[in-house]
Amino acid sequence: MRDELGRIVRVLAVMLLALLATLAGTATAAADPPTIELSPESVSLAPGATATAVLVLRNPGPDPVTGTLAVGDLIGVTVAEPAAAGPVSVAPGASVGVRLPLAADRTFAGGALTVQVTGTAGSVPFVAVTTLTLTVPPLLPALGVSLIGVPADLSDGQTGTVTVQVSNPTTRYLADVRLRTLGSQSLCWRSTPGGSCESGESGDRSLGPVAPGGLITATADLQAGDRVRPGSQQVAVVAEADVAGEPATVVVGSTQASVTLTVFGLDLFSPFGITGLLLLPGAVALLAYQVTRRVLPGPPAPGAVDIKDPGALLFIVPVGLLVYLLALSVLRLNLRDEVGTADAIWLFVTGVGIGVVVAVIWWVRWWWVVGRKTFRTRDTAATVLLRIARRDRLLRRRPVTVDSARRYVLQDGDDRAMLGQPMVCVIPAADGDTFVAAVDDNDFRTVTGRIRLHRWEVWKRDPVTVRWADPGRPGVVDVATTALAGSGPPESMLMLAPDLPEMAAP
Repeated sequence: MRDELGRIVRVLAVMLLALLATLAGTATAAADPPTIELSPESVSLAPGATATAVLVLRNPGPDPVTGTLAVGDLIGVTVAEPAAAGPVSVAPGASVGVRLPLAADRTFAGGALTVQVTGTAGSVPFVAVTTLTLTVPPLLPALGVSLIGVPADLSDGQTGTVTVQVSNPTTRYLADVRLRTLGSQSLCWRSTPGGSCESGESGDRSLGPVAPGGLITATADLQAGDRVRPGSQQVAVVAEADVAGEPATVVVGSTQASVTLTVFGLDLFSPFGITGLLLLPGAVALLAYQVTRRVLPGPPAPGAVDIKDPGALLFIVPVGLLVYLLALSVLRLNLRDEVGTADAIWLFVTGVGIGVVVAVIWWVRWWWVVGRKTFRTRDTAATVLLRIARRDRLLRRRPVTVDSARRYVLQDGDDRAMLGQPMVCVIPAADGDTFVAAVDDNDFRTVTGRIRLHRWEVWKRDPVTVRWADPGRPGVVDVATTALAGSGPPESMLMLAPDLPEMAAP
């Protein structure tokens, strides 16, 4: 009994010793776990810059440590593959450092980056976690950019020289200031004399370094295109610079200016904008029509017409639309987009041409219908015969007496009358084939009074000539109808020359 009791006691003692040994080992492991720390604990990282942090894994225990590194996610930050990729082994009582290369993009705004090591110390698993604080450095003040000498307005093709001034308001030394210009639809920048004119965004133009609080200047030409869109347009200049010793830190500044673009010849239509250009050829054509009408012979030209009058617009608008369609279809010019002085001159000349042509066409029609049939005081006897042939073709005219002289009514009006004196037909004696045959003047006038003149009779009978009976007096006179007297029955105003020999009847 005693032996069995002793055996039980020994077994319990062994079990107690084993339990104590296990508890002692667990206590030792819990007292000295592996640790991690970051150096530095906080990193200032600018957007677009890079930096490096060091993770230190320490093993204060008696057993070797093996761990795997894991880095969390943070918006805008990329962690390159650690220098000691894969499992990290640390001997008892030693420590190991692992480099963490950090890179920030333009979206980075700061935050905390979680770093974790998972592994075993001997046969005991462990997890160690820490955080790396990432901050964004304070923003530097923007560069001061100003434009000096910007012209208030430019006509098409004109150039103005502008001075660009860039100041450094920071306490840092700027290694290189770069200038970039932005033009508009009709305005372009020329950085160097004779260089290309850039209407869009230009390439960078290096100006050099600037000390803290200093400034640098440059000149550039602002040029309007040969064809512009009238009105106000914006141009801009952007400057950026690298901070010395901090290539990832960039300081930026910008400014803009407004320039009014004009086209010579459009001032009259400025209230209508570029659409008013379409009215230019019609208005010029109307003025040219009036001037041409005053120059050409004929009835009086119409008085001055206001181009703003609704009646005048019925002529101006169709002409302008016709010229616009002609420019668009033939010359491939869209006058509603951009125009130039050359376009305005072309429209002006086209308007003048249209006005002159219309006036000439009107005059030709008037001359054919009225003018060539109208008697004038400077007409010769042959011309009067020609006008009679163009009118009623009758030589029989009503005789009247004016100032004791016998005249014939050529053209009668309400208050005025055109009168012609008798005409003498001179027929050479050797001519045996004339368009009249008479023995004496009475028979001659009787025959010619019944003749209906044709143009060929006036121009083709060269041997036969016609003159006024009294060359010392005007052939055609313009008198008031109240001065007419002694009217008789119509008779032929054409007589035989009194000194011709008697002609035999055929």
